[in-house]
Amino acid sequence: MASVLDIAAYLLRLADEDGTTATHLKLQKLCYYAQGYSLALMSEPLFNEPIEAWEHGPVVHALWDTYKQYGSRPIPVPAQHVEIEPWRARVLDETHQRFGWMSSWDLRNQAHNEAPWRDAWETGVYNAELTHESLRDFFRAQLRGARRAPVPVDHDVVRAHLEQDDELRAQVALGRADIKAGRLRRWE
Repeated sequence: MASVLDIAAYLLRLADEDGTTATHLKLQKLCYYAQGYSLALMSEPLFNEPIEAWEHGPVVHALWDTYKQYGSRPIPVPAQHVEIEPWRARVLDETHQRFGWMSSWDLRNQAHNEAPWRDAWETGVYNAELTHESLRDFFRAQLRGARRAPVPVDHDVVRAHLEQDDELRAQVALGRADIKAGRLRRWE
């Protein structure tokens, strides 16, 4: 099984390849989303390290220890290349495609509104663990809901906003649509 540091290295490489960056806060949230979707889709974790409820959302302590020195600066791509199993790579590619364009704070705020972090945080236990079961159940429900009720997208409105503000893609979550390089792409 891959470690959370392997998963993070893969996500950092994806960000570098598409011209985006990842701060420590953003990387933590991307690992949280990837773990949740892995548990929902495959019933298997991407990594074994626990995810904890910290003040600014879900955090993997081992990842925090490794990248804390970067603070809010972008993290460079690690020099070593890691091999990721194909199914894990697919989950990470999908996670990056869906969330990689969002800002650190947008991801943080979104995670704060989700049951796995909120329920663990509200226990009052310092750094309470987000269980695999809570992640699996929440993300399965998200996937079921997305299949039943796709989010309608007004393409003209999105196109008009993109023409005015290139940074909009880091501010607006479109649900089942993705803005990349100034184009709107619908997820099937």
